[in-house]
Order: sequence, then structure tokens, then C-alpha cells
Amino acid sequence: MHLFTDYIQPLTVWFYDHPNWALFITFLLSFAESLAIIGSFIPGTVAMTAIGILAGTGVMRIDLTLLSATLGAIGGDGLSYALGYIMSDRLTSMWPFRTYPSWLQYGNAFFKKHGASSIIIGRFIGPIRSVIPVIAGMLHMNKWHFILANIISGIIWATVYIIPGVLIGAASSELSAESATRLIVLILLLLVTIWFSTQAIKWLFTRINGLLSTHLHRLWMWLTTNAVFSRIAKHITPANEKNHYQTTAFVLAFVLSFLTFIVMTVMVEKDVGVTPVNNLVYLFFQSLRTQTFDSFFIVMGLIISPISLMTLAVSFAVYNIYRCDWRTLRYWMVLFFSSGITIILLTILVDTPEPNNLLRPMTPLSFPAKNLTFATSLIGFLILYINTHCHTFIMHSLRVLLMTILFLAGIGLVYLGDHWFISIVVSYFIGVSLCFIHWIYYRRLLFSSPPASPPASSTPLIICFILMAMAASLSFCLYFKKIAHAHLPQLKQYVMTEKVWWNQSRPLLPVYSTNRFGKRTGLLNIQYLGSIDTLQKRLTSDGWRTQSNSFFYSLLLRAGGHNLSDDLPLMAQLYHNRKPVLMMTYNLEDQKALIILRLWRSNYHLFHYGKPIWLGSLLYSSKAMSKGLQPYPAKPAGDYLIDALHEFDYHQVELPYRYLQALPYPVSPLLFIIKEPRD
Repeated sequence: MHLFTDYIQPLTVWFYDHPNWALFITFLLSFAESLAIIGSFIPGTVAMTAIGILAGTGVMRIDLTLLSATLGAIGGDGLSYALGYIMSDRLTSMWPFRTYPSWLQYGNAFFKKHGASSIIIGRFIGPIRSVIPVIAGMLHMNKWHFILANIISGIIWATVYIIPGVLIGAASSELSAESATRLIVLILLLLVTIWFSTQAIKWLFTRINGLLSTHLHRLWMWLTTNAVFSRIAKHITPANEKNHYQTTAFVLAFVLSFLTFIVMTVMVEKDVGVTPVNNLVYLFFQSLRTQTFDSFFIVMGLIISPISLMTLAVSFAVYNIYRCDWRTLRYWMVLFFSSGITIILLTILVDTPEPNNLLRPMTPLSFPAKNLTFATSLIGFLILYINTHCHTFIMHSLRVLLMTILFLAGIGLVYLGDHWFISIVVSYFIGVSLCFIHWIYYRRLLFSSPPASPPASSTPLIICFILMAMAASLSFCLYFKKIAHAHLPQLKQYVMTEKVWWNQSRPLLPVYSTNRFGKRTGLLNIQYLGSIDTLQKRLTSDGWRTQSNSFFYSLLLRAGGHNLSDDLPLMAQLYHNRKPVLMMTYNLEDQKALIILRLWRSNYHLFHYGKPIWLGSLLYSSKAMSKGLQPYPAKPAGDYLIDALHEFDYHQVELPYRYLQALPYPVSPLLFIIKEPRD
């Protein structure tokens, strides 16, 4: 059995030939995923990611895919709302609500807590996503309010679930069909495994939640009477807390995070099994380096820069002074200074080996990552504070945003090569430990008489984060260019004479282009010496068209239904993690094929010549060819280029057969050496 030829290829070809059926299946899946009860048993994440992959590889139009998924999601929730509106209280006596009354009880409590915003929030919360519309109907929520919330949530849901698949599909276009199939199947299997795991965890948690609540409470009661732990347990127990489940959970979380931090710190100090993991993760992220990703992760790092964190610390302190909440202010300041002292001590005491290949970090390497540790402790405390005092949709969204920024900032430090992976993980555990221990002591009086009433409005707190965002913008203006320049790959430069280059009988420059996974994808069969602008103007006058290298621009055009060319991948091909400086296409209408020219700046130069040698690839691109449904044209693609550049000097070098064996598809064995005519 051959996975690609026996199953995947026929299915993909069928979808190519019947795109309307693919869109209809997308609608049905999203419709069923949003229906009451039925949606709980459908792996929406897996299904929509698979649909997104098909759209990313060009099987389906992205805009119509998003539209189909959105309409299905809106229709499913709308039907569920109508069911609840018509049946009302009779639903409680019907299956499965009669057997599982907790579904309606939990959904009812969630809806009453969040109101209309629960339609948007609930769509992304697995256990209740399919019952919230039913509850809204049973409580006769205003239909226009429901319709508005349903449309908004449907659009957000379809975008969030499908776009990741589109990105995977776009990335897989750089691989051979067989390798891309293996990658996609592996990702889908991973998603299915995660879905089944979450279902199992949800089932298990539902069964043991009450048990845990009871037993953790009993565990804490035992600790309060134990001779060893009683003084500490009583000291941190909230005065009027009836069930000590939360207190026990916070203490256990602190103990686990602190012990993990200690163990991993010892492993770093002794270098026990740490270096292989660090090297593996480092090399993986370096293979994904692009200019766009670099810029994105630099911005994520600037959000938790010292200027931003200091602004957040001062603004939250002022906020508590304004509210006369001296107790919160005291704990906030203690957390701030204890985090700083902890970081300084660890930096001095723990010696972490410096990575050999890191790309010139802006600051000397430290253990842990200072900014990330500070950000985790401060932002973690604020997330717990918001969760306790502010229950609006905006603040809930803010909590999610803050956690996302923390996660991405840590990924960015590894991706950019500024810190070891283990250092980032330990930074999280240190920050969480500091956050939890301060929160455990802070919450002692939350159930008795707090020193200040809960905030009447979340506006002042939002202003604190707006000020933090402004400080991050200032950091961006001051440091972005400097940081981006410092993280540019430093390539070794080579110099040769023009005579040696022009008369080469075998390739002197690199001959292979590779994808983001390090696999050879094509032949660098063009070497050009001259002005890019001159070349571009000459080709344009001969019918060639310039194409954009921007992924987001291409994605927006595809999402809008504009077909630049189905043969052009969404993600630009890279050479030394750089996009082409020029990408042009020539359409062969009679052969239903496209010739694609890409040129990159190389690190090879000639003596006394101001410009580098440009390396390029010139190839036929056709879906029919890649599927083996249409043969490659007999005329080499280079001949069309030479026909357009008849005034330029050129000659050909025939490559040995061994150079072509490693490529995933047949190419012409000719290397074209071209130079602009000089006056």
C-alpha cells in the first residue's frame, strides 16, 4: 500500500475536479460542529485544519472556504438557538439533557455570567460551545442581539480554525508531493491525538472534579492540624474560605513549579542532558528563519522590554494609589523587587554554557532570561488579579492576550537565538513560582474584609495596559532597527575574478535551493551579473510579469478570490533565509504552464565590481506536471529567458547527471551564466 498514490492523490485530484463539493463538505462540517450536542462529538479543530490545508495548497479558494465555514457555523448556532427558543423548558425532560442535566446547568450559569458575549466566548470553549445557543434560546435572548453575536463569533471561529491550516498547506508546497503528504498526515494525526486526549481529559476531569474538590479540601484540613505544617497552613488560609480546594491547588501549583525550577537549574548547572535538547530546538527554529518572522518576534520581545515592564509596574502602582488599595500596592512592590533580586542572584550563581552558533544576542546571555522572568511574574499576578476582580468580556480577552504575548515572547527568544530553550522554560517556572507565592499570601484576606472595594470600572486598569503598549511602541521606535540588524545572518563572503567566474566549466557557486525544512527543492540554474532593475525592465517589455514576495499580500489576494497564479506558492522560497529580490513569471498559454524566475542576492562577489552575483532559479511550474498528468515541455525554460535577453552576454554550462539526482522533479541540466552588457 502506498499512502500517496493509493489514497491521498486520488482524493486530492477529486477535490481539484469538484471544488463545489469540497466547499459543501466544509459547510456541513462547520454546521454539524456548531449544532447542539452533536457538535460536542465532532473534532472541529481537526476538520477545519484539514479544510484549511486544502485551501492553502490551492485545492479550494481561501475566500470561499472561509465563507462556507462561516455560514455553516452561523447556521448551526442559529438552529440551536431556534431549538431552545421553541422547546424552552421542555428540553430539560428530553435526552440527552435528562441524562446529563449538568450540561444545561453549566451553560446556564455561564450565559448568565457573561450575557450576550457568551455567544462569542462559548464558541471556543469545548464543553459548552454547543449548548450556549440553546440556553440563549431557552432564556429568550433578544434575537437581534443573538444574530449579531452569532455572525461575529462565526467569522472569528472560521478564521481562527482555518487560517492555521492554510499556513500549513502553504508551507507544504515547498516539499515534494510525497513529503508534503507525510507532513500533512502527521499533523492531522497529531491533531486527532490531541483531540482524543482532550476529550479523555475532559471526561476524566468531569468524573474526578468533585472528588478532587473534596479530597483537596480534606488534605488542607489535615495540613492545618499537622504538627509540621499547621502554622504555615493556617497562616495562608483565607479567613472565611469554606472549601479550601483553591488554596490547596495554588499551593500545589507553587510547589510543583518551584521544584521543577530547582531540578532544571541543577541540570543546567551540571549540564545533564541539556545541551542536546538545546541544540535540537535551536537548529529547528533557525531552519524557520524568515525576515517576516524575525520582525514579528522582535516586536513580541519589545512588548516585554524593560521600558514596557517598568511602565506597567509604575502605572499599576499608581492605579492602586488612586484606589487607596495599599495592600495590593504593597504586595505588588514586594513582587517587583523580589523578582529583580531573584533574577540577579541566579544570573550570578548559575553558569550556563553559551551556544556556539547564536546570532550575536543584543545582551550578554544570562540564566534565566531576565525580561521573560520579570514579565511572567508581573503579568501572571495581574492575570490572577483580573480573574478575581474583573469579569467583563474585555478583561477576559485581555487575559488571553497577555498569556499569548508571554508565550510568543518566549518562543521569540529561542527563535532569534538569544537564549537557550531550557533557559526560557526555567524562566517561566521561576516567574510562575514568584507569582503564585505572592498571590497565595495576597488572597488570604480576599474572603474577609478587603482593604479596598473591588474596582467599579475596569477602565483605569485598561489604561495601565494602554500605557504599556505605548511604552512598547517607544521601544520599537528606539531599538527595532538596531535589533533587526543585529539578528541578520552573517554570511561568509567570497571574492573571485570575473574571468574565473565567466569561464567556469563546473559550478563554482551553490546549485541547490532548499526549503524551510532543509530539503533540496530545486536547481539554482541562473547566475547573473548586472543590475536587477535593468533585467526586470527588459523582461517586462517581453511579456514577463513581476510577482509579489509578500506572504500576507498573497494571502489577502487569495482570500479575496484573486488568482495571481495557482502555481505560485503563498510562501516565498528562501535562499539563506532570505526572500528573492526579484520574482517574475512568463505564462505559456498554449502549454498551460508557467515559467517562474527567482533571483536572490548571493554572498559571492567579483573584484572591483560593486554588485554581487545574483543566483536564481528558472523552472516550469504546473500542477498538472507535478501530479504527473502532463509531461514537461521539451524546450528548456532557459530558452524563453535568453530569447528575452538577446542583447545580454551569456553561455551555458551542462551539469553532470549526479547534480540532478537529488531533486524531487526533473529539470533541465543547463546552468545559464548571464551578464549585463557594459557600455
